[in-house]
Amino acid sequence: MFSQLEIARRDGRNLLLVLAIMIPVLFFVADGGLEARVVAAVLGGVLTAVTFLAVTVAINRFGPDY
Repeated sequence: MFSQLEIARRDGRNLLLVLAIMIPVLFFVADGGLEARVVAAVLGGVLTAVTFLAVTVAINRFGPDY
């Protein structure tokens, strides 16, 4: 799947790093019970991942070649 989106191995590593930071932050910042905090963290993580992939694909496809 990553090869079809033109995503390099380092981009996948960066995605995991972003998720490893964002999910716990969202978990601790969310207000509510345990279930609500878990759901908020997972949904926020999914949205973060989709945004990260969209930006990475756009940069790889339309960005300048160095």
